[in-house]
Amino acid sequence: MQPSVESQSLEYGKPVPVYRRRWVHRWLIGGAVALVVVVVLLNLPRAGRLTWVLYWQYKCMGYEVPVDQPVNGSGLPEVLSDFASATGAHPSGDLVFMHRMEGNEPVLVCVTIDPAATAQMKHPALAWHTLHPISLTDQSAQWFSSQFSAYTGLPMDARIFGGRIDPKDPMHLTIEYEADGKKGIIDGWLLAEGMRIQMREPPALVPAVEK
Repeated sequence: MQPSVESQSLEYGKPVPVYRRRWVHRWLIGGAVALVVVVVLLNLPRAGRLTWVLYWQYKCMGYEVPVDQPVNGSGLPEVLSDFASATGAHPSGDLVFMHRMEGNEPVLVCVTIDPAATAQMKHPALAWHTLHPISLTDQSAQWFSSQFSAYTGLPMDARIFGGRIDPKDPMHLTIEYEADGKKGIIDGWLLAEGMRIQMREPPALVPAVEK
C-alpha cells in the first residue's frame, strides 16, 4: 500500500502592478522623450530668432561710428536695420552715434540725421532713439524716440562726424561738425527718459518740427 501524498497548493507571488512593469516604463520614457522633441521643434524658430536678435543687440551696443569721417550720406548700418526691424523700431537717415551708454541702467542710444525734419527745416536735424536692452528673461523691446528732432541751424552742406562718449561723463556725448570753414560741437545728454541734444553754440531759433 502506497503512502498517501498530501496535496499541496502552489503559492504564486502577487502580480506586479501595471505601473511597475517594464513595458509601461519604456512607454512612459518614450512618450516623455517624444514630448520634449515636439516642444523643442515648436520653439526652435522662436529660439533661433531670439538668438539673432540678441546677437544684433550685442553688435549695436558695441558699435562705434568713425569720429574722423563725415556721416553724411552713409545711411544706417545693416546690423541696426536688422535689429530695428526685428524689434519694431523705425530709425531712418544717416547714423551719427550708436553705442551703449550708462545711466541708471545700460541703454542703447542711437542718433541719426532725420531726413524728413532736415528737408522741412532746410537745416540738418538730429533725432534720437533709445532702447532698454532685451534679455532671455525680458524679451520686450522698449524703444523710445524723439518726438521733435533737434534743430542745428547748420547749412545743408555741413559735415557731421561720428559722435563719441565723453570719457569724463558716461551720460554725455559729443558730435563734431564742420560748416563754413569752422568747427563746432553738438552735445547730447542721456536723461531718465530719452535724450537732450543741443548746439554748444546756440543757432538762430526756428519752430520745432514734429515727427
